[in-house]
Amino acid sequence: MVLSGHNSIILFGYSNASVDYRIERWDPDTDNDEDLGPMHERLFASYVGIGKDVYIIGGRLWYEQGNETEQVDKFNVPSRRKTPCAPLSSHVAVPPSTA
Repeated sequence: MVLSGHNSIILFGYSNASVDYRIERWDPDTDNDEDLGPMHERLFASYVGIGKDVYIIGGRLWYEQGNETEQVDKFNVPSRRKTPCAPLSSHVAVPPSTA
């Protein structure tokens, strides 16, 4: 995940140094990484970077026995804060009627 305006790559997952699911930022120019904190594991989620935010969309919540979710969260990289957004069902486009 590369965010515009930042020379960094945001990584979500497990690291060799931790047993927790983590968020990390890596700068390829300096080869430095920074731990941005833990988060609940989301399997098969989609991640979209827009500006300084990463949107985590859907997937399966490991801490809820792998239940699929419509949950959308926004992670702000500079503040390291995750906030919930409206679920996917609030954004579903309905095709126009053919009648």
